[in-house]
Amino acid sequence: MTKKLYLKQFLLYFFLVVYIALLCKLILFKDATSPFDLFNSGREIVRDISLIPFKSTIEFFNDPGSSFGLAAWNVLGNILIFIPLGIFLRMYKTSAKFWRYLAVIFTVSLSFEVLQFIFGVGHSDIDDIIFNTIGGIVGVFIYKALFKILRGEERARTTIIFFAIIFSGILLYILRTIKVRL
Repeated sequence: MTKKLYLKQFLLYFFLVVYIALLCKLILFKDATSPFDLFNSGREIVRDISLIPFKSTIEFFNDPGSSFGLAAWNVLGNILIFIPLGIFLRMYKTSAKFWRYLAVIFTVSLSFEVLQFIFGVGHSDIDDIIFNTIGGIVGVFIYKALFKILRGEERARTTIIFFAIIFSGILLYILRTIKVRL
């Protein structure tokens, strides 16, 4: 394996690990300074579950106390955060059937919602699962389109690394700006 190929492979795995850590931080540890805070007996526990599709999203858009932008950002954020999962899945399992991508993305999203409920760290919502799954599927199609447009896996992976570096910088800036504890 050449140094260039090794570096690309390392960067892809690095961004996958960073992405998984970011998912955990944003979904499970959003209010915690460390994962150990989940086991702090003095913390506020929030266990709420919504199993009716789009009920909470419609309520969020119709709530006079929340702005349209905040409601839209919630939906868009749930979609955007799972796009990288679809890209990584498609990149590492290029020959899988569509339903397998769908099943993995759905299962990952469902697992996060179940863990949120178990640890009492947020609102478990079927809408989140739906929007996360849509985002993951968008990611699968983004990689497929990049693969076709750039005519090959090597170019597609290089492009993904390039955008991952830029996106990571932008994301870190945004998270620091809105004072998300990392």
